Amino acid sequence: MTVGCLLLVLGCQTRNAEKCEQGLSVTKQAIKSNDFALARQWREFSYKMCDAAGQDKEALVGLDTELSASEAAFKATADAEAQRKSKNDALLKLFVSWAGENRAAPDKASVSPVCDPAPADAALAAKIAQTKEHLCTASRTAGENTLSARYWEADKKAVRFSTKFAAPVSCQDFGATVSKTFDVPALNGGSVKRSRCEISSGALQGMSVVVSAANNADAYVFTPEYLEKDPQMKLIAGG
Repeated sequence: MTVGCLLLVLGCQTRNAEKCEQGLSVTKQAIKSNDFALARQWREFSYKMCDAAGQDKEALVGLDTELSASEAAFKATADAEAQRKSKNDALLKLFVSWAGENRAAPDKASVSPVCDPAPADAALAAKIAQTKEHLCTASRTAGENTLSARYWEADKKAVRFSTKFAAPVSCQDFGATVSKTFDVPALNGGSVKRSRCEISSGALQGMSVVVSAANNADAYVFTPEYLEKDPQMKLIAGG
């Protein structure tokens, strides 16, 4: 039988079992590493080395399905993360601007500030009403976010601004220098890093900021005077 006839009988089969297995394996590894350009190169290699119409058909179809699904999922995740970062950056810019504009008069940060409820003791309540020795909150909404100003009514230099960020923000985002880093408990039973930093320039110069390395965490910007009026904030800032 001539070579041509032999190829005709065998259907010109060029399957190389060892290289076929290598191609499938390396393609899967590239997919797991999210290196889809490399995965597609090895996918082409696999189709050359495997029997796409015969015994390797199922493995190759499965490979294509895995590659397509993984690449789509990776792109969706990347797009969502990019959108979240874009929203984070916009919120950060708004928050810094809003805090800077209202640090001298935090009671003007909203049209209807609300002060903490008066104590049950009538005499003490009357004294607080006269002296204004209590904390008040002024808030505004910005899309899905709430910006809050918390201040001591008798001395508005004691003020704290806060909002919640979907993705972590850093001290560097505020142009601040880290002065303290510590661990705090997380909802999953582990811990997250929290940092207190000092802002030395810009609209928030002289204030401190506390941020946490977690999603959906509050960021706090406050004056030294505020810590003396709010023991809870002192704990949040690391004591």
